[in-house]
Amino acid sequence: MTVKIQNLALIVSCAALTAVAACSTTGTSPSAPTEAADMQGVATLDVVVTAEIAEGEVRLSLFRGAEAYDGGPMTGGAILDVSSGTATASFQGLQPGRYAIRAFHDLNGNGTMDTNALGIPSEPYAFSNNARGNFGPAKFEAAAFTVTSGANTHRMNIR
Repeated sequence: MTVKIQNLALIVSCAALTAVAACSTTGTSPSAPTEAADMQGVATLDVVVTAEIAEGEVRLSLFRGAEAYDGGPMTGGAILDVSSGTATASFQGLQPGRYAIRAFHDLNGNGTMDTNALGIPSEPYAFSNNARGNFGPAKFEAAAFTVTSGANTHRMNIR
């Protein structure tokens, strides 16, 4: 399954201790570049997510730069049906740069990252580069990857 998303202004609901974003697509598409020169720096990004459990939805949030990743606005987000085990989110109109992704597998369909009484996630989650965090989310530098002009693909496993 492929979900096409264009830099949406999205609402983010984060579990406080895990900081893995649950996103909904309530925004609007950005305006198209008006000059040919603007198109030269535009990038696309396909995020291919493989889930160990082939059911439910994976909610992912894309962030450009460390500041955004650490609490700033999302660049885009997607909700992916992973009933086949793999799904792809396509982001278009991105500026080249360093990006990172936070995702969780919403197994029960409640739209939030479930945690136990200690705040430890009880649903699978992942970060780009398959980075892992210690007592919290993975650091931006561990999860960051570079998006260049043109087509880009990033793969991640959610477990």
